[in-house]
Amino acid sequence: ASSLGFSVELLEAGPQDPRNRSVCEWILTDESKRHLADYCIPLIVPERLVYNIWERSPPDLIGWSHGCNRWGEKQWAERDICMVQVSGESTSHVIRSNKAQLLRERLSLLREANGDRHPDTLAMAMDLAALLKSLGEYTEAESLYRQDLMISEEQLGPMHPDTLTSVDALASLLKAMGRFQEAEVLYRRALEGSESQLGPTHPDTLTSRNNLAGLLK
Repeated sequence: ASSLGFSVELLEAGPQDPRNRSVCEWILTDESKRHLADYCIPLIVPERLVYNIWERSPPDLIGWSHGCNRWGEKQWAERDICMVQVSGESTSHVIRSNKAQLLRERLSLLREANGDRHPDTLAMAMDLAALLKSLGEYTEAESLYRQDLMISEEQLGPMHPDTLTSVDALASLLKAMGRFQEAEVLYRRALEGSESQLGPTHPDTLTSRNNLAGLLK
């Protein structure tokens, strides 16, 4: 995007943001460009993450002949062909942090529109909780997991398979936090419930057994 004279920054509202309109219009309304692809998804990313393959390669792909045939001849050399790097620990963390903020905003909207107990709200809360766990933001994740478990227990009962899945998810978070005794109590509850409700050979029961074993080893 920077080579086209557009500002290179991450805009939270995406294509709907008025500041992004020039990018979208340039791609979608220019007749000389529209035939180049069936559809376009504008990406506005930091310039340091964009690599023009004729000028430089992403660090993990140095030595590869990008854009060349097997004889080393450039294909479409007259075009600017760029790669966007979205891997790497630091870059991945930034991207996931931005995604977490977007999920927080969506969750807030769903709570306002549908309430805390609507299936869509609960599903979004669990998506956010899982992402927060991967980011190490355990306190916020724990609050979401515990709320989900409480609602599941009230709506479905303590032995429902979906409730036991919530139990297992909370146990997994507590294990990641180093709270092993609390995690063990929940893992055992999930296993006993699965054995009782689903049988000893059900896939969910086997998963619960493996989870408990992984904690105890």
